[in-house]
Amino acid sequence: MLGSWPLAITGYNHGPYGVRRAVNAAGSTDLIYLIENYKKSTWGFASKNFYAEFLAAMSILANQEKDLTTVVKAETATGEVRLID
Repeated sequence: MLGSWPLAITGYNHGPYGVRRAVNAAGSTDLIYLIENYKKSTWGFASKNFYAEFLAAMSILANQEKDLTTVVKAETATGEVRLID
């Protein structure tokens, strides 16, 4: 639908139709161009930075044993949940 991984991943955050509107309004499928030039109140910090944050998370996951001296893995919580009236 969006034609590129950067746009598709950004669409996960901003919505695919929102990204499509941005592409149509800006006349470009270049994410860098959209980030720098597309102006709309819904196209804010989270939408502009989602792809970069995704790449950073992927890099950390791919290099965690090399880059992190201590890797703490979360364990699944177990126990009982009680609802109190």
